[in-house]
Amino acid sequence: MKIALHEITSNRASFEDDLKAYREAGWTAFELSLDKANRYIQQHGMDGFVASVKASGLKPIACSGHVVKAFSAPDDVKANEEQFRQTLDIMASVACPVIVFGGDGPSQIAGPRNMSEEGLAARDGAYREQLAHFANQVAKLADM
Repeated sequence: MKIALHEITSNRASFEDDLKAYREAGWTAFELSLDKANRYIQQHGMDGFVASVKASGLKPIACSGHVVKAFSAPDDVKANEEQFRQTLDIMASVACPVIVFGGDGPSQIAGPRNMSEEGLAARDGAYREQLAHFANQVAKLADM
């Protein structure tokens, strides 16, 4: 098993401070926060980001912070897909192999009309449809 420190546990620290603290504590791997990576890249550029990770001697074994938008407006879904492409570029730049993501949800999921077998079956069918919709969007991103 590989153990890594989740960078979001240190939200108050900067990306550079995180890497320094992890290294000084003897860690060899970490989970990259995409929010922190994006802020760092805005200030120092992609080359600066890559150099900082390499200089740390730490291996990013996963990244987190992307939210898959499957139930948002079409323009938001399209923008989210572009954001995911940028995330893939960040991951590739430091050989980060795994992404952990969350997702949005539908504005409403139908509850059971009643507690009868028919009502519960209808609710379960609605859940399955929503999960299939989300899974299709995740599969689309996975093909990028």
